[in-house]
Amino acid sequence: MTYTLGGAANGKPGWYQRNNMNFAPRFSFAYAPESSGHWWSALLGKGSVIRGGFALVYDQYGSDMVYNIDQSGSPGLASTVTQPINTDFTTSTRYNGPGSLPGLPSAPSGGFPFTPDTITGGFNEGVGVVSNLKAPYSMVLNANYARQLPGKLTIEAGYAGRLYRRGLVQQDFDQPLTQFKDPASGMTWSQAAQILHADYLAAGQNYGPIAPIPFIENVFPGLANAYVPGSATQNYYQGWVVQNGLSDEDNLNLSDRQRIPGTKSCYSKTGCNTFYPLQFAGLPTWTNAAFANYHAATLSLRRPLSNSIAFDFNYTLSHSIDNSSGAESGAGTGGAILQDAFNTRSFRGSSDFDVRHNITADLTYELPFGQGRKFANGANRYVDAVIGGWQISTIARYHSGLPTTIGAGGVYPTNYEFNAITERLPGTPNKYGKTIDNNGLPSLFSNTSTAGNYFQEAGGTTGNRAIIRLPGFVNFDIAVMKNFKMPFEGHRLQFRGEAFNAFNHVNFYNPSLNVNTPATFGEFQSAYPARVVQASLRYSF
Repeated sequence: MTYTLGGAANGKPGWYQRNNMNFAPRFSFAYAPESSGHWWSALLGKGSVIRGGFALVYDQYGSDMVYNIDQSGSPGLASTVTQPINTDFTTSTRYNGPGSLPGLPSAPSGGFPFTPDTITGGFNEGVGVVSNLKAPYSMVLNANYARQLPGKLTIEAGYAGRLYRRGLVQQDFDQPLTQFKDPASGMTWSQAAQILHADYLAAGQNYGPIAPIPFIENVFPGLANAYVPGSATQNYYQGWVVQNGLSDEDNLNLSDRQRIPGTKSCYSKTGCNTFYPLQFAGLPTWTNAAFANYHAATLSLRRPLSNSIAFDFNYTLSHSIDNSSGAESGAGTGGAILQDAFNTRSFRGSSDFDVRHNITADLTYELPFGQGRKFANGANRYVDAVIGGWQISTIARYHSGLPTTIGAGGVYPTNYEFNAITERLPGTPNKYGKTIDNNGLPSLFSNTSTAGNYFQEAGGTTGNRAIIRLPGFVNFDIAVMKNFKMPFEGHRLQFRGEAFNAFNHVNFYNPSLNVNTPATFGEFQSAYPARVVQASLRYSF
């Protein structure tokens, strides 16, 4: 892969072209039946209205993408060098006693055209943008029915939807060939990795003898006796479990790129760099492969201020589904990156921000005391100054918990852009919720040992998305206000006391969900602010 300067200034295409063909129609309607005696008028009700609409809208995109690429540098303009060989638990100085790392190679001189060196170990990563990137678009839909009810109430029910297409997301174009097929056995590397995964679990997550797997025997014959006496499969298994701490990609990297000691031969029958590209271990590239669907049913009940009371109640039942929840502003590792570059739908599931139930309500109540009110209507101005003009208001919010994954940090199953995501082991309980664990700390699980109920995804797969949901969020804000009449025309004094999170409800978030740190597994690391009370006095003139 060779890099040259692009853009109109260099007589080359840019990252994305202006598109004058984007068609963005909008349509809306409203219908309010009259009392004409028709059956539908009686059905819909007096004063009712039906509204709906559709719009095709396009995103403004690219600014954050350009910023992130500018900050991380570009091949030929900025370079990163790493140690020239990979190390593992047996060769790293960290685990193997005193010693020194191999000397770093000199940094490339840069300039264009620029061709990154072939790597035989270590890591190198770039960033890419496809040449035909297009503006993402959404189809926005809504329909509502509203009518008046007795008691000055208004009710409204409706539907809201958004279908997101051609969304920005990063695909790792240098993801190893996880679907590489051995023509002799008809088995892919991913299938072989899943067999290793199943055998390891069947052995109680203990290392031991393993039966030969045709793919490994046929593709990596040079691995026989490489680490321990035995078959190629046994040594590949040794590399995965012992040498590389269950990291599929690190084990495949060593088997694919590293030469047999004392020779120039490779472990694989098809030669070095069969699975990994020559120049990079990762190349997250911006594409239009993201999609999302959002559907919601809404219900609102409203009452304007009358007879000293007003309120709103709003409920939304919704579901959001996508294949990657990272935004363009989440560029980089762990941001808007697909789990499997070869299967854009493999990680389809509930969005990270999927709120299934959402309730908001507000209430304003003017206390019925003082002049012009139900009680103490005849109070003199001194008594009215104390008991009159008080108002109480509150805003209440609740939403159900967000879905999340459970990870296995430090190991990589499918590419080097994502740590492993876990799956729940068969036969283990799926019980979780806000509780106190064995360490006496707020947690999702009653015991940190629950980490043992989950295990990392197999190589070439994408794990279990939305495997659990976090606790819901509850909050009440309450305000008390009083207006004082001043003896001067146009002058007013207002007192206001406010309590945020008035009932001091503890809303935890950010639990530790890495099975490779079991000592704190499930324990919440953060909480939203506790109750805050403030008072203010305002003089207006």
